Formats: sequence, C-alpha cells, structure tokens
Amino acid sequence: MLDVLWRRSITPDTLAFARTPWGSPMSVLSLPGNSRETVATIATQRFESIWEAVHGVPCPAEVRSVLSRMILPWGARALSTAPMWPSDIGNDNSPFEFSVVLAPAAEIRLVVEAQATVPGFRATRDACLRLNAALAEFGADLNGVEVLRDIFLPDVLHARFALWHAVTLAPGRLRPKAYFNPQILGPGHANKLVESALTRLGMPDAWPTIVSALPNAPRGQDIRYFALDMDQPGLPRAKVYRYLEGATTDHLEQLAALRPDYVRGEVTEFCRAMTGASVAFTSRPPCVYMAFSRASRHPSDVTLQIPIGHYASNDGVARERIYAYLRTRGLDADLYDRALRAAAHRPLEAGTGLHSYVSLRTGVTPARVTVYFAAELYGVQSARPSLSGLFERRVLPF
Repeated sequence: MLDVLWRRSITPDTLAFARTPWGSPMSVLSLPGNSRETVATIATQRFESIWEAVHGVPCPAEVRSVLSRMILPWGARALSTAPMWPSDIGNDNSPFEFSVVLAPAAEIRLVVEAQATVPGFRATRDACLRLNAALAEFGADLNGVEVLRDIFLPDVLHARFALWHAVTLAPGRLRPKAYFNPQILGPGHANKLVESALTRLGMPDAWPTIVSALPNAPRGQDIRYFALDMDQPGLPRAKVYRYLEGATTDHLEQLAALRPDYVRGEVTEFCRAMTGASVAFTSRPPCVYMAFSRASRHPSDVTLQIPIGHYASNDGVARERIYAYLRTRGLDADLYDRALRAAAHRPLEAGTGLHSYVSLRTGVTPARVTVYFAAELYGVQSARPSLSGLFERRVLPF
C-alpha cells in the first residue's frame, strides 16, 4: 500500500485467472475497454467476496452504501487501459485498495483516491474534496480537516497527491480517515508542515518524539503521509508515516521503542518472517507510522508496514510466510486464507504484489496484523526468481 515509484502495464498473462482455488479456471477478469467492467463493479464484486469470506454472511446493504459513496460517481466509468490520474495508492496506479485486519475482531478497510472526469492534479484534488462533503452526510467530522486545510491543501499546480480517504467497512458508526501529503510543497517543507499540523491539533510534544528516535533521517524525504481520524469531534488522532530508505531491523526497533511498553525483538521477528531473512530493506523501504493524541507525547500506536511484494518472488511465497506468522501469533490464519482467496483474481504464483503490504501493530496483545490486497486494475508485477523489484513492461495490443 501507499508507495509508487514505477508505472506498470497490463500483460496477457495477468488477466484470465481464477479467483479460487489457486490457479484453477473459474472466472475471467474482463480486459480494460470492455464497457461492462468499471472500477465500481470490480471493487464491489471483490469487496462482497472478501466480506463473505471474513464474516461468513452476505454483506448488508448499510455497508454496501458506504462502499458506493466512496467509489461513485467516478467509479462508474468503463475501465480503460490506464487511469485518468496515476494514483499513488497502487503500484500500478489503481485508485483503491482493500485490507483485512487480523485480530480477535476482524475488520475490512478501504482506501481510495477519488477520481475526476478530466485528468490533472487540481481536478483530482477537487474530486477528493467533494468526497469529504459526501462522507459528512454519513457522519464524518470535517472540523479537523478544515483546521489543517491551509497547511496541507495549498493552491499548487501539481503534486503527487492531495487527499485520500479511508474507511472501516462495517455496520454502525462511520470510521473514516483523511490522508494528506506532507510533501505537497516539496520534501524540504514536509517536516515543517507536519510539526505545524501537530501543534495546531494540540499535540506539540509529538514532533520532538518523532525526530528523537532517528535524528539523522533525511530531511522530510521519509515523511510521506499524515492521516487524521474523522470520527471523533474534539478528540483528534493523527498518524505520521515514515518511509526509511536502507533501514535495518535495529532502526525499526528504535522506532517501536517509542512506546514505553514495547519489548524488543517483536519487530525483528516480524521482519524475518515477512522477508525470509534479517535484511536491510534495499528493494523498497518499510514504513513505520506513529499515532498520536493529545493525551501523551508518546505514540498510542507504532505500526510497521513491510512491502512484502518486493521481498517475495511471488504471492504464493508471500502467502506461506503470512500464514505461518499468523499461526505463531495465535491469529486466524484460515480467515486470512479465505480473504486472500476472495481477493485473488489470478494464480498466486503468476505474479507478486497482490499482497502489497503486511503490517504489525507493535507491542500489543493479542497481536494485530493487517494484510493489504492490491487492486491490480492496470497491471501485475511479474513473478521473478530474483528480488530486483522492477516491473515488466509488456503492453497488450488494444
């Protein structure tokens, strides 16, 4: 999730694959350009399959309506060979991604970048602002977003992105989040923008905590996202995402230790399980995000995200690692397997990157692991014997 450096193209081998069992023919994903397929129909079909896999019952209308609000009207257009705007959510620029939280109470989440009817940064930003208003009709609190608007949404001509939204897809109270771009004025401004945002939210002690663990990190380049809960008026909760080039497990242990009750070693074990070795992350950097509230200068949560698709030769290998780790932590590995079976639209061995990230919330009992499933609307990263992290660039002759 949340890290794009290369564009991908669709390959003939990535399209006509089954959902289940692994690699056996069952259903065919239509080629982009077929007017029957839209972002909305694909997202809805996959979500309803994941929901039933996780919860064992059909998805209720209440939850489907939230999904529709997140992906319509822009998702109703026919799927094309390339996105209107190259979203940073997917490695292939897909504008949405589902994730499943493996915990005693499993959850399904969705992150989207609303799309415009015309290409361009400003049009996409405006579409995202319209989604803000739509979520308010479902009960989202926009006060925090408005407080930070002049910091994170300046009137610029272009940036990697302006605003994303995420929701937990479940009955009851809506739990949305807004994701801002700290580098919207350039990497050199990111630190100042994040510090200003935390101070304005009433968390002035959070910034010194963030920089204390790794004071020699590149100036602003590692801070890529700033998230804000939109469901608790007057009780802001913010998350700062750091991507650490060349990080080692020792660096990650230092960040996890920002929580006073963290016991050293959990992060190292998780890294070894997901990458197959104790490594320096050279193919793609891991992400550590820290959540803060006004209650403490210490983070309430420290979560490590590993881009497992860049450290496994194919998704079958990734599945074996995740399944084994969940069992060692006492989590429901079979539930994960059912969710993966529902999300997969190709044989796992045919590519890598369907598992975009796997995350661990550190220092909590019982354990909490989240698996992120890439949409792969516009391309699939080829399986490879070596972990070069590069995308194959064959193009279908439409």
